[in-house]
Amino acid sequence: MKQYMVEGDLSSDKSSEAYPTKTLCDDCVEQYKVITTEGSSEGPCDDCESEE
Repeated sequence: MKQYMVEGDLSSDKSSEAYPTKTLCDDCVEQYKVITTEGSSEGPCDDCESEE
């Protein structure tokens, strides 16, 4: 898994909601607009709970 900063709720005043950091698998990352790749991460995907 990798950790990505993605585009979130851009109308939010909080940067953590506008640009959240998520741990995503290769399949789920395609659903987001990636701002930066933060590196590798352990644990399940934040979207599908996959461990792969």
